[in-house]
Amino acid sequence: MNVMNTIRSAKRNILWILVLVLSLAGIAAADGMLVPVDDEVMVQGSWAVKYHRVNIEVDEQLASVTIEQEFINTGEGMIEVEYLFPVPPGAGIDSLTLTVDDQAFAAEMLPADEARKIYEDIVRRKKDPALLEYAGYGLYRTKAFPLEKDKPITMQVTYKMLCPKNGQAVEVFYPLNTEKFSSKAIEDVSVTVDITSTTDVTGWYSQTHDIKVERKTAGHVIATMSAENVIPKEDFSMYYTLSDKDVGASL
Repeated sequence: MNVMNTIRSAKRNILWILVLVLSLAGIAAADGMLVPVDDEVMVQGSWAVKYHRVNIEVDEQLASVTIEQEFINTGEGMIEVEYLFPVPPGAGIDSLTLTVDDQAFAAEMLPADEARKIYEDIVRRKKDPALLEYAGYGLYRTKAFPLEKDKPITMQVTYKMLCPKNGQAVEVFYPLNTEKFSSKAIEDVSVTVDITSTTDVTGWYSQTHDIKVERKTAGHVIATMSAENVIPKEDFSMYYTLSDKDVGASL
């Protein structure tokens, strides 16, 4: 039994080391934002996010991400805005739909070189260097549309990307940092991660948020993070670990 306990202790230590290493080498994903067309209106201060709900289904490391956001005009009059969704390298957009007054508007995909020019132009006009963090990304962009007071708009985005794996640890990452542009606290923020694997899920951990985890089966767990009336300060990151079948069989 002492040998067994030693092996288990060693495995736990290895997994924690992997978590710490991976936390320093996260993979970037994407999140959308509104940008006023008027040069005199700053990116921040004229609109707010009412809710931001994210559902991530991970099937053998392949993550299918669905994002739902609602935006509201916090100013006194109508403003012209466009919606930008930075597309990170390696991610594939399935759909992006903007809904205004029950009318759906599609967006167009721009390549990384054209996207960079747009980011730099917005930074130059708005004097907001935070957007340069997306340099090198592709871009989904809508045409300009009016954001009227008391008439919220909704946006739904779906995309796929591969979650990085190191040893038996897999990282699920979702950025919430563009919500810093919201002019007031968000009423409802939630991230749900539904993990399915043919290998047993043996553990989970988030260094950024408190998560609740429900185990459905040995290879199926659902983790949730939710908060109310907040402006997120950190990106969401969690790790889950998988059973090493070879080690399990030898034990």
